Amino acid sequence: MKIQKILEDIPTFNYIADLSIDYIRDNEFISRLPRRLMSYFPLFDVDSLDLGLDLNIVRLNKTDLSGLKIVGLDTSIIPIAESISGILYAVRGSVVIYDSDIKKYLIKVYGPSLVYYTPYIVKYLHKYVRVSLNSLYTSIYDIYIAKKILVSIYEFNILKDLVLENNYDIILLDGAIESPILRYQLYNDLLETLFQKSIGIVGISKRSRLTKRYFDTVLFLRKLGIDGFVKVDKINRISTTYVGYFNVKSGMPFRVDITNNISPSLLDIVYSLPSNGFGYPSILIEAHTISKLKYKDVLGLYKVVIELGGDIKPSITHRSALLGPLESDGNEAF
Repeated sequence: MKIQKILEDIPTFNYIADLSIDYIRDNEFISRLPRRLMSYFPLFDVDSLDLGLDLNIVRLNKTDLSGLKIVGLDTSIIPIAESISGILYAVRGSVVIYDSDIKKYLIKVYGPSLVYYTPYIVKYLHKYVRVSLNSLYTSIYDIYIAKKILVSIYEFNILKDLVLENNYDIILLDGAIESPILRYQLYNDLLETLFQKSIGIVGISKRSRLTKRYFDTVLFLRKLGIDGFVKVDKINRISTTYVGYFNVKSGMPFRVDITNNISPSLLDIVYSLPSNGFGYPSILIEAHTISKLKYKDVLGLYKVVIELGGDIKPSITHRSALLGPLESDGNEAF
């Protein structure tokens, strides 16, 4: 039969697995295990390494922050309901402004907002994102990709408002500056305004494939005990990318992106900001904490859905489905 012939021609998983082993040869790997950061904190002795790298290191120095206004921006998003057509998301952004003269944080919250991610919305978004239309339709059922798309657009709008409304000196983002999702032309107006106002945008990534790609570089900085960064190969259009440490003794390596209109001395300003033990700026920690959506926020949004004519039906947790009547009473939480 024809179907039997097709099945015979499909390679078995064992064959594919055996074939893939051939590609392991002559490649270097960094271990990647659940709940571990072995790619960031090697278990071997760094001092025993013999690294003869010739690097142009940007060494960090504490600097005076007087007169500077620095902004931290972050966003949170969660799916709160779904229908046969798509998924309903709640999004909230927060902006935390550090005024160095008064040494206080000022807070601005955006949302929470509702976004109903359906095929109609996907078709509309296609002119703003680089993802193919077929992949966009697939993203309706892929929560990870959908969240990336919605957060990129949400943060871009907040960022544009910040640049146009106020005279800030630096805007800090959690992650890369240039989104791999948004189309390049969205940055044109923003870039022009940045150059006119000399506003620097800095993206700080806690997790990045670049810290693995330039693993020898970050090990070299750790071996020398240098709080500093090294410029990596040009990978962006409007920004320059670095890898390195804000706190090499107890910190982890970061990827940092800086807009091209500002000099690398901007790293000294970020280095001088209040931070946690890893060197991550406290202003971004505050922005992350404030942007987090809480259970009471979701309940309020459910009320909005009902007022708009929608219907929210109750669901059960995985625990309830498993235990049923054996489950004890308790308050549901995220």
